[in-house]
Amino acid sequence: MKEAMQEKVAFHATFEELDAAITEEHHIAWKAEVERWEDNPNDTSVSNLFEAKSVAIMQAGACLKLAQLEAKELERGADVSLHPEVSPSIFIGLGLDLEEEQQRVARFMKGLGNHIMDTQKGNLLHQRNGLNRKIESWQMMQVLYMPVVHGMLSTSISPYFNSGIENAEDLRLLLPSAIRNHPCHDHLQLYEWELHLAQAHDALEELRQCLWICSSLLTYKKDWAAKLIRLAYEQVKLVNTAHFESLESSGMFTSIVTIPNPFYAEIMQDSLSLVEQDIFGAIVDLL
Repeated sequence: MKEAMQEKVAFHATFEELDAAITEEHHIAWKAEVERWEDNPNDTSVSNLFEAKSVAIMQAGACLKLAQLEAKELERGADVSLHPEVSPSIFIGLGLDLEEEQQRVARFMKGLGNHIMDTQKGNLLHQRNGLNRKIESWQMMQVLYMPVVHGMLSTSISPYFNSGIENAEDLRLLLPSAIRNHPCHDHLQLYEWELHLAQAHDALEELRQCLWICSSLLTYKKDWAAKLIRLAYEQVKLVNTAHFESLESSGMFTSIVTIPNPFYAEIMQDSLSLVEQDIFGAIVDLL
């Protein structure tokens, strides 16, 4: 009952915080729609406000959508592809994948710490070498789709100049969003926006899954931890009772009570502590 009251107070405080963040007009409109849905539970024409109205497009769906768009353009005879095997959408998708790999290598580097072992150094170099080769291959296609970038990267006075950068994770890829003041095809900008939006939905979905897992684990512990602890105390109590009975039947308990004997007292205390450790160790394993 005490836990329920605490949860009620926490839920009420959270609701008041959310309610204070919205305007009075939205509050009145939302309350009216909720009451209408609650008063008509069997009416299918009244939509459930707590169900999602739209489906977020993930990265795989965005790639399929762009591929279908390119297929329609090919049917109309408007082929904007400049590479026989890499279409514009694939080119942008590869660039975004390289950005993610750069971030992954950078995180791996920061996680190594100050004392790096030879195995870790070798793993880092392998990742950097592979990433460097991928970037070089991608930049060869970038010359076709974004020729202005080639001049920007090769000019020493340019702020985008990559000379002197040793690590592959620090190289500038210069996707369309990074060169806003320079000419770039509208298709490439649209493709990058669609894929970035899909990446954001993927990240939110992954975060949502992690929160669901954490919530499930906490609920499980909350529901069962107290029961397991009570069960453990009962088991310890039963074991202690049986142990004292065995000591009493053997005459050891009488000797401990009547004649102070530190040796017997120490044996009894150690045996009981071992039993308790075993039981509570089993509970920790279950949790």
